[in-house]
Amino acid sequence: MPASRSAEDLERAIRSVIAQGVDEIEVIVTDDSGGRLRPAVTAIGDGRALYFANPRPLGFAGNHMAALDRARGRFVGILHEDDEYLPGFLRGVLDVFEREPRVGAVFTDCWVEADGVRRRRGVRLGAGRYDHFVPQLLRHDYFLPSTTVFRSTALEQVRRWPDTQAADLFMFIDAAAAGWAYYYVDDPRVVYREHANQISTDDVGLRDSLVEVFSAYRFDDPEVEDIRRSRLAWALVSRAGVKLLAEDAGGARSDLRDARATHAGTLRWKRRALRVATYAPGVASRVDPAWKRLRYLTGLERRHRYRH
Repeated sequence: MPASRSAEDLERAIRSVIAQGVDEIEVIVTDDSGGRLRPAVTAIGDGRALYFANPRPLGFAGNHMAALDRARGRFVGILHEDDEYLPGFLRGVLDVFEREPRVGAVFTDCWVEADGVRRRRGVRLGAGRYDHFVPQLLRHDYFLPSTTVFRSTALEQVRRWPDTQAADLFMFIDAAAAGWAYYYVDDPRVVYREHANQISTDDVGLRDSLVEVFSAYRFDDPEVEDIRRSRLAWALVSRAGVKLLAEDAGGARSDLRDARATHAGTLRWKRRALRVATYAPGVASRVDPAWKRLRYLTGLERRHRYRH
């Protein structure tokens, strides 16, 4: 549990893990707040909840690495402090691992809660095992650390996370690329909370991160490589939209050129619309209704809503 924000949320999250009814468990909390969250762990009163204050702020990726480095179990889940497990989550996940030795990761659907209202997230995947999961990981944005548990042996084949917002995608992609199967449980067994303090509210940082992630891979399978190039092109177009909003017309045009060179067929008409807009960026940002529509079409509001 890489934590940094709310002691109240953290205590609730820890209690949701302890209440799973799994005896052989450890809850590792790495605190990136300077020690402010210690009372949340102390209040639990359970020796399985272990607290570690980082000697200096490590940031999103570093704090996750600090927690993962301390994990000793055969199975490892990352639960963010503002989320919580629902009853039966861990037992159901462990049952899958016991009967599916080739599965390296199990993930479930979740409830998305915002302003006290919950809605089922909905994952457009059939329940069950996926032996070759890289294409799904590249195509879709379903994957949340809080809904996923990994075999520790699958995580051994994952690179160190770089200091970037979407670094958790490396964990998902690397484990699948190493040959581990994934298993989806079509039942919302986690509560995921949306709020204004999530790192995904930094539009520029998130788009920079997605470009970095999709640029880091090359796949021998032509179909998978084509999907990767399409997603990289999409990320570049999306970042161009953010740059245009910031009136960085030159940067937007550069990203649009790179997107075309990477995968010419991706978002062709959207690329053209954005390119036209780069020659009058001030006009685009002032025409509010049209700009909101442009933001939606380029993915600035539609994609990656569910990221910490």
